[in-house]
Amino acid sequence: MASGAALQWLRKFHAKLKADLLRDNKRTVLTYSPIADWFANEDDVWVQFIRGVKDDLAWLALQFYDGGKFNWTTADVSHNG
Repeated sequence: MASGAALQWLRKFHAKLKADLLRDNKRTVLTYSPIADWFANEDDVWVQFIRGVKDDLAWLALQFYDGGKFNWTTADVSHNG
């Protein structure tokens, strides 16, 4: 991702996935769930990719992580960092 080399692969993957899924089921829902860090800059791979396929997607769920600040071993979110 960081080098930008993944953009062409993502575009090919998406086109093939969409074609294969829609061939058998016209009601297929496509979603992606990349990490939010990959949207830091307007020229990042995922920003460019999503711009090109946004009309194909039902939703985009960005993942946010704390980068190791906490050890999330329970669902308790009562502590403040």
